[in-house]
Amino acid sequence: MSILRNLINSVIASSSNEGFERVRAHELASQIKEAIQQTTEDGSITADELDDISKLTDKLSLRPDEFDYIKLNVLEHVVDHILADGEIREDEMNLFKRVEDSINVAPEDRSEELKAKVARVKSLVK
Repeated sequence: MSILRNLINSVIASSSNEGFERVRAHELASQIKEAIQQTTEDGSITADELDDISKLTDKLSLRPDEFDYIKLNVLEHVVDHILADGEIREDEMNLFKRVEDSINVAPEDRSEELKAKVARVKSLVK
């Protein structure tokens, strides 16, 4: 089980307790952000993990814009992994679609570089 999955499970377990404190939520949010960064850089974050984090944003005190920034970062790393070998694995495509569909940042507000990369990925889809 990945570090990120363990942290997600810890938040779920902790937040079901009445004694779940904001301090603990902040601490776990910080740990989850670090784990997201690590897993997106090595391409091991899954769509299910990202969905679970989305469900926990309130408990983790993550603002929606903060979570959108995380998803943009994930999207960029997924796109980079796809473009690195020019092939799209099913798990990469699933994560790409889920992240892109869930980001509340208008395409015109994304960087030109990211828009170009996303367009290249979409051109690879058969």
